[in-house]
Amino acid sequence: MSLFLAAALALAQDTAEPAGDVAEEVIVYGELLVVEARRRVDAELREAGFTLVKSRGDKTIYRHIQPYRGEVVVHEEDGFMRVKRQPVRIEGREMPWAERNSALAWAGCVLWLPLCVRPAGQLQNKRRHQGVETTAAQLAQDDVAHWAGRISDLAVERKASTLPDQLEALWEHGTPLEDDAPQLVGMAQRRRAIFDFWATRTDTTWGEEIREVVESFCRGVVQYSDHPFTADELASWNAESPAGRALELPGAE
Repeated sequence: MSLFLAAALALAQDTAEPAGDVAEEVIVYGELLVVEARRRVDAELREAGFTLVKSRGDKTIYRHIQPYRGEVVVHEEDGFMRVKRQPVRIEGREMPWAERNSALAWAGCVLWLPLCVRPAGQLQNKRRHQGVETTAAQLAQDDVAHWAGRISDLAVERKASTLPDQLEALWEHGTPLEDDAPQLVGMAQRRRAIFDFWATRTDTTWGEEIREVVESFCRGVVQYSDHPFTADELASWNAESPAGRALELPGAE
């Protein structure tokens, strides 16, 4: 549900809740969905034996208990996953009489060092490793795709919650949407900046949601101002637009 739709429903029900609270609730809900989706990825990998887990910067590395099964590297910021060989592992081997990496297990290394060297991830031939990579990639691909989608949803909701204020600043004061862009002086420049922002969103569910926010602003503010989009402008700009559809606004003459 888009921010504008959530706000419209709240107004229709005559609630006293401010629009800012609605936006905050949408974002909090989106954050919970991201957390739940990430938990499902973690559970899927651990259940498949990728139980040796460590964090490294913005990545989480899941190593299979069996070195030849490789490791899965999960990028936390964008929901991207890749599979690779495990490096040579040195560890106190789990034995019937000793837990993995316990003092007793490490004592076995002193008695026989090769026991604690796990090179299988590097010794595996290329063809067999490709099969391992494919199996690991297919293992959690649906959960990872779902998680990546929730990350994108949250990013869009955050953008949508602040975009109306940014568009208002652009329209009223010429403040550009990009930090390093020059100030927009004339109203024609401001209309063009709004159109270009609308046109350059991706042709995806997330891009369309941002486009809907921009269109709502144009219909409710720009087209009722003294400087609305004209029919000639829209025809010319739509003709060269990279968007998959045209921007159509009421009151364009």
